[in-house]
Amino acid sequence: MDIERGVEEKRQVSNRVWYEIWMLSCLVRMLTSSDLEQGHPVRNGLIESFAIRVRSLSDFLYEDKPNKPNDALAIHFVRDPDMWILSRGAKPPDLGRSTRTHANMQVAHITYEEQCKAWDFGAIWRAIRPAIQLFIGHQDEALLGHRWQDYGSPLEVGLSDQVPPVHPRYRT
Repeated sequence: MDIERGVEEKRQVSNRVWYEIWMLSCLVRMLTSSDLEQGHPVRNGLIESFAIRVRSLSDFLYEDKPNKPNDALAIHFVRDPDMWILSRGAKPPDLGRSTRTHANMQVAHITYEEQCKAWDFGAIWRAIRPAIQLFIGHQDEALLGHRWQDYGSPLEVGLSDQVPPVHPRYRT
């Protein structure tokens, strides 16, 4: 069931989408250029953050019907949903069920099944980035929150050293 959402509510959620894209692009840069050793707690935290963001953005970009009533999906934020689906195409294999299962097992669930598969940050980034870029191009500008207007593309900000102000939820 899809609940009709207002423009202001969508603008607020679009700020969260901006943040998730920005964080993922920062994490990829950090994980592919970091000197942190395997198993270092900070590196582990970065990997877990990466896994969560890949999972949530993959669902956001590639699901067309919400699994739960409050799920926000890319299709809710684009000018032409049919053109979005046609342009976006199918979910790439590097973002498929095995990636979601890997994220679930490594971060979201404690299981008896050992998860030793290493993350291929570059392959996953190359798989998800085209859909992110396409989403940015298909967005309905009337639904953009202030982060999009104040900072522009989260992909560009994520690849720079610019850090937007901290969201009130994350202030200490």
